[in-house]
Amino acid sequence: WSGGVVPTSADDVTISSTTSNIAVLIGTTADFNTLTIGGSASSTVTVTLTGSIGTGGNLTVSTNGTLIQNNALAQTISGALVAEASSTLAHTANPGDATTQDYGFLFNVGSLDLQASSTLTAASRGFNRFNCDDSAFTSGVGPGSGFGSTDAGSGASHGGLGGQARNSGPLAQDLVYGDVSAPTTYGSSGGNVHFSCAGSGGGAIKVSIAGGGTATVNGTINADGGNGIGVNDVHSGGGSGGSIWLDFTSGGTFAGSGIISAAGGRGSSGNAFGDAGGGG
Repeated sequence: WSGGVVPTSADDVTISSTTSNIAVLIGTTADFNTLTIGGSASSTVTVTLTGSIGTGGNLTVSTNGTLIQNNALAQTISGALVAEASSTLAHTANPGDATTQDYGFLFNVGSLDLQASSTLTAASRGFNRFNCDDSAFTSGVGPGSGFGSTDAGSGASHGGLGGQARNSGPLAQDLVYGDVSAPTTYGSSGGNVHFSCAGSGGGAIKVSIAGGGTATVNGTINADGGNGIGVNDVHSGGGSGGSIWLDFTSGGTFAGSGIISAAGGRGSSGNAFGDAGGGG
């Protein structure tokens, strides 16, 4: 493929740089036979997908390449989604006090190959730690949000209950939500306390592998909640982990020795303690 024309489903497209860091926004429908995104040892390439993939074959993110999904629409490719060493796949963090899930990493693929030292992440990208710069104590955001108090905030809940704040602080939200057999929900943010930021919840990752394909995970898939941050001996709660779903739609094979985690974040420490979030 050569610049100056819009790629078609017959084109092999490469977005790369060996001399400087570049960022590319795909805001319309993207068609390709193959798409390769990557930099070099000294430069990075970041592609943000705001539009959608129309017709796509193989998609490879190589060294120092990053692909960020900037919507909540399932993207479909007929071939392999490959993340090579030192590459990143992610979705945009949910904004401010939004109570809707505006973003996710949602792909339908023929196969998935996360190679060693690659990362597919939604860590701290779920319900946001909103209003943490306020002088008042506030609850977090999301169905399992943590509660704030004068000196400590509780952890957020999701697939498990969040932790109670120390020093007889508030209990966590007594609510476990989401579907363990079809996890798609964000984690919630912890309780904020007087300029002390709680952890945000983890985001949502779903990769559906079609046609009996293989998912090989030798890298890391991470939807952990964020840690609380302590300021001046007041401490906030951790966010709860988000959701990770590898969905084999018609059988298939899972392989690899990587890490898959949707853990709750830690509460901040100090004279008064926030406490941890619940798991995803």
